[in-house]
Amino acid sequence: MNTEDKFFDTRIDADLLDPLLAQARLVVFHHIHKTAGSTFSLAIERSPCDRPVFFLRDEDEKMAFLRDETWKKHDRCFISCHRFYGILDELGEQVTYVATLRNPMNRLIADFYWRQGWGQGRSGSPRETLDDFIEFVHQVDNANHQVYDLALYESEKLEKITPFSEKNTHAMSVDDALDKARERLRTSFAFVGIADLLDESLFLFFNRMGWERIAMWTREATTSSYRPQVEDLPWYVQKRLRKILEADQELYDEQRILLEKQIKDYPLGEAFKDYKAMGRIEDSCYNKDISYPKVVRLEGEQKRQGHELKRQKELTTKLMERNKKLMDLYIKAVG
Repeated sequence: MNTEDKFFDTRIDADLLDPLLAQARLVVFHHIHKTAGSTFSLAIERSPCDRPVFFLRDEDEKMAFLRDETWKKHDRCFISCHRFYGILDELGEQVTYVATLRNPMNRLIADFYWRQGWGQGRSGSPRETLDDFIEFVHQVDNANHQVYDLALYESEKLEKITPFSEKNTHAMSVDDALDKARERLRTSFAFVGIADLLDESLFLFFNRMGWERIAMWTREATTSSYRPQVEDLPWYVQKRLRKILEADQELYDEQRILLEKQIKDYPLGEAFKDYKAMGRIEDSCYNKDISYPKVVRLEGEQKRQGHELKRQKELTTKLMERNKKLMDLYIKAVG
């Protein structure tokens, strides 16, 4: 690749520039866990932007950023971080927020497997982890992580928001949390992307910011080789997931409809087709030493995913056989 080939043109025929977003002094990406936030932020970090980008990857980086009041040293900046929601607001700053949401079932599966250690050097059998996941799904009553994470600032959370506690109680009911999440999306968020439409989300966001070139993004898939697909789960697990994720699903559906309307109203054109056809970067998004990574062609990625899907289906079939006893118990319990 030569220098000019490192970036793709994001400009489309329609003028989507959002002056309030583009001129905002502090744009904060509220990184909800396992919603493609690292991937979204990396694409921005690697692209030519009109402001410094601070992708705070851990607590040490976040605390140093706050201690040094780094944002005050710049006219404008873009910040991406976990568990940063509301912190600058409570320090008296005017913050414009951005976020991505993800299909709740897919997000919960990815979150569970990540927290169990997959993608972090865990040894053992993914079969055991799926057994643990099925057991967890039938123990928890409220796994609406995205709703609560949007409804409550960090200081408002009674505990670190996680669906992996049987006593995951909050001062706010799930209905109130859904209403509050909607309110904050409406009043504080200038853009909400969809992880399941990440290319489209990035292109629309770049156009709203007035950024004309984008780097190819890296899929930071730390657990995809181990976790099952939703459609491969037993029917009774899918039914239970729908129940414990009802509020998350409702919010996700609303925001996806809004994004799909933008895509329909403002066709992304040939530049987007070229970008989407190029495939994905091979390296990890946490490798800071790589400036312009190697591009992997889409055909190879599709072939790899095909093999992986076949392996997952074979594994899931065996797991369904092993869990027949659990299914029978569940059927008796629900009548």
